Amino acid sequence: MFSCRDLLSELSNLVDGEITSDVRTEIEHHLGECQTCRILFDTMKKTLVVVTEAGSFELPESLAGRLRNRVMDEIRRASDSGPRSSITSASARRAGSSSTR
Repeated sequence: MFSCRDLLSELSNLVDGEITSDVRTEIEHHLGECQTCRILFDTMKKTLVVVTEAGSFELPESLAGRLRNRVMDEIRRASDSGPRSSITSASARRAGSSSTR
């Protein structure tokens, strides 16, 4: 008998179509009896549809450049001042900017 744990370990193989017919039969039987796993499986299928249909997009170069520069600045700042102080300063910056909104 297939358990919930067994189903979870085979879920990605099921979605990818990489399971044997015996395992597929066990999964289908388990899904017929276990509402929790059925909801999990249905939700996963719906999520994959949404993500697949969304496709990909490219950021405008100006935005991508600003984002890249900001990330690199933060990395440099963190490596210069150490992890603890960069976290503290980032928190202080966020707290200061939220109070001005």
